[in-house]
Amino acid sequence: MTDTIYLIHSGDKSSYMWPVWYRYYKKYYTCEYDTIFLSENKSMDFPGVKFQHTGSVPWADGLMTYLEKITAKYIIYTHEDYFLTEPTNCKVLKDLIKLMDDNDMYLLKCCGHWAGSPEWHENTGQFIETNLYENVWRYANKNQYLISHQTSIWSRDLLYTTLKIGEDPWGHELMGTDRLRARNLPIYAYRGKSPLESAETMVGGEIREGCEHYFVIEPEEK
Repeated sequence: MTDTIYLIHSGDKSSYMWPVWYRYYKKYYTCEYDTIFLSENKSMDFPGVKFQHTGSVPWADGLMTYLEKITAKYIIYTHEDYFLTEPTNCKVLKDLIKLMDDNDMYLLKCCGHWAGSPEWHENTGQFIETNLYENVWRYANKNQYLISHQTSIWSRDLLYTTLKIGEDPWGHELMGTDRLRARNLPIYAYRGKSPLESAETMVGGEIREGCEHYFVIEPEEK
């Protein structure tokens, strides 16, 4: 489908992780949205995944240039260190995208238990007409991470306008949150079970404690 893409963004220095990411993608991804893997210069042969390249430019510059070239209305955005951990729930994902479309929503985080503490949310009840309303909450504008790179559904236009030339991912989460907070736009989180249930496997360039097993090569894969 051309109105929504599943975008995995990675730098070439993390290419050693790509086959591990793909192992879980191949096992669990079942949705109809095209999967784009956005890297700098490298590619790998992953059936079902299309590689696009930014060239050797800063993270934000490359993403901005890519977003300028595409027509998709929505971007399901994440990074290569988020490994799918169970089959994707395509119905919920499709319902969430429709909810965004019907209500002119710009950003809906669908990261499940990572959506943050309840005190950072407001259950407005505005989606009471849907069967998802109990789990779709608005982020309080004071939230520390209005922007994060956990799996989220973005309006392409909003994602583009949150980026700043020369910025890296961490800067985008921190300074980008400050810039977005000043705009006071309604940002939402789906606090139910994520339709793209994932494990964030890396922190500070190292394997996150408790995630070591994701990198173990099974005998049949050797």
